[in-house]
Amino acid sequence: MKSVIGEQSPYPVTASAASDVPVAPPVAPPAESADDSPISDLPSFVLDDKSALVPANVTAASSPSLPPPLNNDTSLGDSGAPILFDGQGGGTRHFQGAENTPEKTRDRRNKKTLARPSTQINPREKKVQKLQQPQVEHLNTALADLGQYHIPFERLEIDESSVIGRGGFGVVMRGKLSGYHSEVAIKRLRSDETRDIRVAKRLIREMKAWSGLEHPNILPLIGFYLSKGLDLALIVCPLQFHGNVKDYLQRVKPSILERLTLALDILSAIEYLHSLDPPVVHGDIKALNILISSERRAVLCDFGLALAAGEVATGLTTSVGFKGSVRYCSPELVMHDESRRTVSSDIWAWGCLLVEIVKETFPYSQLRSDFQVIFALTNRVPPESEEFLTHPINIWSIVQGCWHIDPELRSTAEAAAKNLRLL
Repeated sequence: MKSVIGEQSPYPVTASAASDVPVAPPVAPPAESADDSPISDLPSFVLDDKSALVPANVTAASSPSLPPPLNNDTSLGDSGAPILFDGQGGGTRHFQGAENTPEKTRDRRNKKTLARPSTQINPREKKVQKLQQPQVEHLNTALADLGQYHIPFERLEIDESSVIGRGGFGVVMRGKLSGYHSEVAIKRLRSDETRDIRVAKRLIREMKAWSGLEHPNILPLIGFYLSKGLDLALIVCPLQFHGNVKDYLQRVKPSILERLTLALDILSAIEYLHSLDPPVVHGDIKALNILISSERRAVLCDFGLALAAGEVATGLTTSVGFKGSVRYCSPELVMHDESRRTVSSDIWAWGCLLVEIVKETFPYSQLRSDFQVIFALTNRVPPESEEFLTHPINIWSIVQGCWHIDPELRSTAEAAAKNLRLL
């Protein structure tokens, strides 16, 4: 049967398609003043005599690859507007607009401006997790390596009333970045006063996995912000106006050809991740982590659970335990306590995603609770049966290769892509 997608590649990458997934332009040389440096407030940490975590000064090793501020930029904090600061340890700063125009007044009525976090940790006012010196060194080293992605808080304008997504690790809002050519999505990692260091760990892990990835079907990373008090962690990326693939399918009702193309887009991204040295395991492939670009192509996002294959625990490792969406998990992830996500578990999850894109039903849709799903997985019951995967097109043979109980016998991303193009 003739391929409905193409035999040479998932799709030809055109200039217009690539422009939808913008990459931050080169930045001008940093200013001589330390206060004007885009990473002048990049936190670094030392231990005091009571083993509490406190900030220290840090100097950037390289120029950030972020868009430079505009000459006429009036974004929050850059305008000379009043800065309110209540106290030194646990206070907050509220940045206001430069001009009290009617337009800005309306904007303030319709938006909740995110509060500036505290600039230091005061052990007397806030619970701070005690750390060993090696953990602090890991934290400082990681922050130094990621310095080029750090965004000063003053360049961000965040509309807290415009929430576009929520998850176990945080909330995603619309916003603006001064000097950037379009709206951005800003993910605020969830935190509380007793677990600040965990937020920093999650942020650094996601940045390390995400930064440096370049593929047309992977959402680009613009940068991040981490407060010196560890009470606010933000991740910034381009806003995708069509939303996630689940909502897109329900709203647009694309053809089967378009659906298979979206599935192949993500498989192309997975194939790229798995081809790296060492391979990168995404670890959380699901419909809510697939966004649709203005070119109506699928891009993979959210690298909060991503890791290099065979990665070992470090001072930045978060607590162990099950994470992710159980309905997309392969059997070994729920049957073995110490099992780690692998390229094979990514392939199982993509098989679930393929079914969801074609049928618009989530994995194990006949089961109401996660407990029932875990029971099905431990009893080797697949998410769907063959009779439901032959109409309107037979994808059963592809899905069957992704859902083999033995991880070693599952299809690779390359093999699955080849078979999908032959449909």
